Amino acid sequence: MKKNIVILGCGLSGMLTALSFAKKNIKTTIIEYRLTSSDDFCTDIRTTALTPASLKFLRNINIWSKIENIASKMLEVYVVDNKAPEMLSFSNLKKNDEVGYIVKNSEFKQILLDEVKNNPFIEIFDNCAYKKVDSHLDHSIIYFEDNKTINCELLIVCDGQNSKVRQYYFFNKIEKAYKQTALTFNITHEKNHENCAIEHFMPLGPFAILPLKEQNSSSVIWTTSTQQASLLMTLSSEEFEYLLGKNCGYSLGTIHLDSKISCFPLKARVTSKYFYNKIVLVADSAHVIHPLAGQGLNQGIKDIEALVQLTLGNGITEFTLEQYQKLRQNDNLVMYIATESLNTIFSNHSKPLWYLRRLGLKTIDNMPVIKKLLLQYAMGNRSNLS
Repeated sequence: MKKNIVILGCGLSGMLTALSFAKKNIKTTIIEYRLTSSDDFCTDIRTTALTPASLKFLRNINIWSKIENIASKMLEVYVVDNKAPEMLSFSNLKKNDEVGYIVKNSEFKQILLDEVKNNPFIEIFDNCAYKKVDSHLDHSIIYFEDNKTINCELLIVCDGQNSKVRQYYFFNKIEKAYKQTALTFNITHEKNHENCAIEHFMPLGPFAILPLKEQNSSSVIWTTSTQQASLLMTLSSEEFEYLLGKNCGYSLGTIHLDSKISCFPLKARVTSKYFYNKIVLVADSAHVIHPLAGQGLNQGIKDIEALVQLTLGNGITEFTLEQYQKLRQNDNLVMYIATESLNTIFSNHSKPLWYLRRLGLKTIDNMPVIKKLLLQYAMGNRSNLS
């Protein structure tokens, strides 16, 4: 069987890649090992932060009007260091404009899946696992468990950091285990969140409170040591909620756990190359960073934009893939360094450094020009494609 463009993985990045090509009337085929019609296919307790730049992309592929109904605006973001009185606040200079959005992954995935299944330019082969991929200079051959094969001109790898293809044809420039675990769950609270997000840097990792669509609901990402995470998972709901209240500082009033708690060990991986022959890596397949800045999928969306635009302009050529790598490799590396540095600086228990961090937060908060530059970068407003 011959296909022009094949996408491995029907996750967020895989579906967004297919929809982006479809907007340009280019056909793609998605290969997914799970059954997309299963009840738990879209189940995911996590949330995704979207920047205004990502909103623009979603609007361009005619998806935002549907996602907007489930997205919560972030009007302000507060950064706090280990309960210090100093606080760094970010808000859009345009009054009442958002600095970003929060969406529940389960709802996000379901919307994208419905769009993908109803798009005439997208074909899905699900419930089928591939055994291996043979890469040639001008094409790839995908072999399946039932001995069937697909021959494609371009193979786009979107099946994550544990992808078989990625592990066989690519190696990591950077690979780091943080010895941290992110506990992810939802809470309800007495007071309205007023569309404010809080990033509270604790000694063992950041504690983030992200506003959901309902004013009395928020998503929490509690990053801590792997050892403490295991301990927290053994607590009763009452004990867990007591510690939650302490971390939140009771700014949201009485807090109740409103979902199961999921655990995700944190690692960083950055690949050395983004393509091999006609195989190309996109999003988590190419780079995984610490989640403290909420930039993971936003970086992946920039990958997708670059790849689709370059393919339209130059076709599926080695030059296209070289330009794609050149455009995205440095930006993704900079974001890795930024998140790595922030995690290292704020996880240091040194008393002198704690005082320096307090001074730094206070200084930056009183420097509008620096705050604006930091905010614009975080919102995705930086040069990418010309």
